[in-house]
Amino acid sequence: MQDAFVSPAELGRRCGEFKDAWYAALRRVETLADFTPEMTGELEGSMRALRGELEELVSGLEVLARSVKRAAPESAGEVNGIAEALEKRLRELLAAVEDELHQLESFRRVMGRVESLRDELKRVEGEYREVMNRVSTLCTRFFERREALRIAEEKSRERLREALEGIEREFAEKAAEIAAGREIWFAGRRVKPEEIFELLMESGRAEDIEIRAEERRGFLGIGGGEDSEAKAKQEVLRFLAQETLERARLARMREAENLKRTRLEFADLESLEEACREVEKRRREIEAYMAELREKLAEEERGVGRNFSDYDVVLELRESLRSRAEPMSEMVEALVECVERLGEGVEVESDPEKRRLRLRIKELEEQLEAEREKAASLRRRAEELESRLEELQAALEAERREAERLRAELAQLRETERELRETCRGLEDSLRSTLQTLEEAAERLRGSVNG
Repeated sequence: MQDAFVSPAELGRRCGEFKDAWYAALRRVETLADFTPEMTGELEGSMRALRGELEELVSGLEVLARSVKRAAPESAGEVNGIAEALEKRLRELLAAVEDELHQLESFRRVMGRVESLRDELKRVEGEYREVMNRVSTLCTRFFERREALRIAEEKSRERLREALEGIEREFAEKAAEIAAGREIWFAGRRVKPEEIFELLMESGRAEDIEIRAEERRGFLGIGGGEDSEAKAKQEVLRFLAQETLERARLARMREAENLKRTRLEFADLESLEEACREVEKRRREIEAYMAELREKLAEEERGVGRNFSDYDVVLELRESLRSRAEPMSEMVEALVECVERLGEGVEVESDPEKRRLRLRIKELEEQLEAEREKAASLRRRAEELESRLEELQAALEAERREAERLRAELAQLRETERELRETCRGLEDSLRSTLQTLEEAAERLRGSVNG
């Protein structure tokens, strides 16, 4: 606790200490220019120390003024004039230091949040690049495979169309040959040979085909009677139609099986589509999060105020405080002169060696405080790095789990593919047997017709 008074014997020492403390504060103002932009933490520590020194000077000035007035009460008015003027300027300087310190603290807090946001944005941008690589790989693979399936399906449809057109041309030619000179009717409607195939495919009924003799009128308007040859040709054409239906069915069945095999070859499309959808969803989420981070970062940067990481701002700070402080040295000297003159038997301590030692002690104490600040800053940084390491380890574990899941899914897909291939082989064997049976039956039918 600050003494209320000091004895006349102590006035010299205390006055010397006051003067030393003032010039030490003035030197601290000068050394503010020594702090580079990356040393804002140290700058804040020096400003706090300067604030404490000025508060001590204000308190010490009050004690000196009271003590001198007690030693020379008749000169109280003179002492008050000098002390009050100096105190006013000290308090103004102190207020300016506190204002600058408040701005610096605010800047440091904002920059802490800004750096945190920048680190997070950098991390998310890295994740975004990884996700974009996965989008490119998975979705490109999906679209390529889907397009390949579309082309394969189109080729299958084209083969079926060409096969059916060939069957249709052959049928129309034979039908025209069989029904030459006679009328062809289908389900009660007269048709041309080239129209029968489409109607036959729609109805699937060969028995709807009729061959009639061209209408002729006999003597006295009476018809020429039933054409037995037309009936025979009708049976042949119906048999041809039934055979054509079977050929068309087999053509469709062959392409259906081809299409089924083709789609089995593209069984990974569903899983690729799901993977593409999930990674695309993650891409959109990250993009939204990055936009949110950038908005927060821009908002924080708008609230920075004075940028103490700009060296010109540090120089402006030093110049602003120096312009206030330097003129006060004359007032401090005037106070010392007043003490020497009014204090009976009082001399201001003038031993330069003692003053130098006191100054050195004060400098060492300041260095110790600066080292403590630096150590605290390093501890905070270590805690931040440890927290970041934990986040990275958690992200790595999540990626490892995802890789395990994908490997398991791949193994399952390969097993499914193996089972499907075995099923296809069984179906192919069965189909070959069925086709052989049908061909033998068709051969027997042809033999019976020809016979």
